[in-house]
Amino acid sequence: MAKKSRSKAAASQPTKGSATGRKRPVRKKKKSVPVFPILVSVLVALGIAATVMSRGGSSGNPAASAKVTVTGGGLSKAPEQGAADPAIGAQIPEVAGRSFDGKDVVIRRDGRPKAILFVTHWCHVCRQEVPAVQAWLDEHPVPEGTDIISVATSTDPSGENYPPDKWLEREGWQLPVMVDDKNNSAAGAYGLQAFPLWVFSDADGKVVMRVSGMFEPEQVWGVLEQLASSSPTK
Repeated sequence: MAKKSRSKAAASQPTKGSATGRKRPVRKKKKSVPVFPILVSVLVALGIAATVMSRGGSSGNPAASAKVTVTGGGLSKAPEQGAADPAIGAQIPEVAGRSFDGKDVVIRRDGRPKAILFVTHWCHVCRQEVPAVQAWLDEHPVPEGTDIISVATSTDPSGENYPPDKWLEREGWQLPVMVDDKNNSAAGAYGLQAFPLWVFSDADGKVVMRVSGMFEPEQVWGVLEQLASSSPTK
């Protein structure tokens, strides 16, 4: 114990040292770096990053493997209700994707007026809109010469009513469904700001109306019938 005490004292103070009379250099005691806590912190940080990056990317998430191709410029952000919509008159983007069962679903400018409905499984208003539209569709066919296409977007495995395909299946949804990708490319191209979003286009593929929030099915059918009646005869 005595030797340890002397050594410690020698390390902390300069000494005259050797028989030659020269002073020995004083070595400063290096501070020890706690390696283990740093390693743990790095691993924790990596774990957090992996969790954030993999959110919505699990094999059970249909959006994780969905591929969507957008052609043409995107629309401006959908405005709040009552505000002027700068997208009116703009050409709708053409979007190609697939349904939950792998069938091709394409939104294109093909000379047919359209209603495009963007929904998500965790939206409470969407869960009112979908069964209301389906109930109306059970009694009223889609107006002749027009199309209604739905897009399941913003899929979140931690959200309510997941997965979206089972939700739509329970509602007996009969309209075509495109599965948006993990980046919500289709929704972004159409300027989605709030759910649900209806986008109506005429026979020339130009936007005539966008509606965010609940829109009664009879109003949807009314807009499509008006667009069909004003479309040029093919």
